Amino acid sequence: MIVIEGWIARGLLAPVDPQTFMFMIWAITQHYADFDAQIIALKGKRALTNKAFDAQTEEVVRLVIRAHGAVSPNARQ
Repeated sequence: MIVIEGWIARGLLAPVDPQTFMFMIWAITQHYADFDAQIIALKGKRALTNKAFDAQTEEVVRLVIRAHGAVSPNARQ
């Protein structure tokens, strides 16, 4: 949690409860790991292509990480 608190202090992440933030990341990634067959079925696919997997990964990053105000340290230079 110290790392997340450091990101918040440096302005790289919005002020959030670090433990809850980690629970959210864990819950989403665990859902995809546990229910991949259902996700594929709901998408009407037999399997996800690498392109579809990458797109889904980007969507999760956008919804969880960036929605919490995450900023790349390189973007601040």
